[in-house]
Amino acid sequence: MLPASSGRVTFCVEATCSYAVSSLTVAVLGLGEAGSRLAADLVAAGVAVQAFDPDHGRGVPAIARMPDAASAAAGCAAVLSVNAARAALEAAEAALPALNEATLYA
Repeated sequence: MLPASSGRVTFCVEATCSYAVSSLTVAVLGLGEAGSRLAADLVAAGVAVQAFDPDHGRGVPAIARMPDAASAAAGCAAVLSVNAARAALEAAEAALPALNEATLYA
């Protein structure tokens, strides 16, 4: 979990973090070229990733593939929407029911 006192979300690049990166769960909406690379890098950094892409042929090893955007976003500290502009609004609307006031949506 992120430090509550900071008021900001901080992702560590170095090995010296003030919280365990392995405790983060991040959703990635869209597993095209950019989304799959981002998901793979997050997994390599020790972050749990839940993802959704309507194309069932897309995937990344070691991620939790979810049936829809809301399921992917549920319980995540951050939701990263990596979609084409034509799909961005639909992705946001689909994830909205699973978001809360503390969820970072980007």
